[in-house]
Amino acid sequence: LICEVDPGSFLVPCLLPPAAAVEPAAPQSFVLDFGASFLPDSLFRRLICYAVQKSSRKDRLRLFASHGFLSFEGHDCCIRAKLESDEIQVDLSSQSDTGPWLVLHTITNLVEHLRLDFMKEIRYEVLLCHPQNRQMRVKKEDVESAREKGQSKFRPKGTTRVVQT
Repeated sequence: LICEVDPGSFLVPCLLPPAAAVEPAAPQSFVLDFGASFLPDSLFRRLICYAVQKSSRKDRLRLFASHGFLSFEGHDCCIRAKLESDEIQVDLSSQSDTGPWLVLHTITNLVEHLRLDFMKEIRYEVLLCHPQNRQMRVKKEDVESAREKGQSKFRPKGTTRVVQT
């Protein structure tokens, strides 16, 4: 797999270096959970290629075999493969109200495009992580549904906790 980043500049994801250490997670993050099927490493490599092409700040790219630091319309993020748990985690550095949703929609659109073009059988859910407790996750569709109803808080199905939208 090879992709053109700029005219005359190419990226070969399988040749990316391993990272010595991953920086700590940012305050906001979401997860693409492929647990219902599986996450092939080729999907992550293709995602990195697509994301690099869509990135707004190619001068700030930092790419490794398991993750990459990118920027979409000025909103920085880290896309990280967690192949052992069939997840892609996206950590967001942006503190603006629109930044996280812009990155979320950009990444999910890229993954959906890849899924439809190459791996129709793959299934995933988009989960939003709680800022203080990353293990507390809520389905994106539940948050959007609560927002559409004008709810500032809601109780996800099967839990006793209340979540802010």
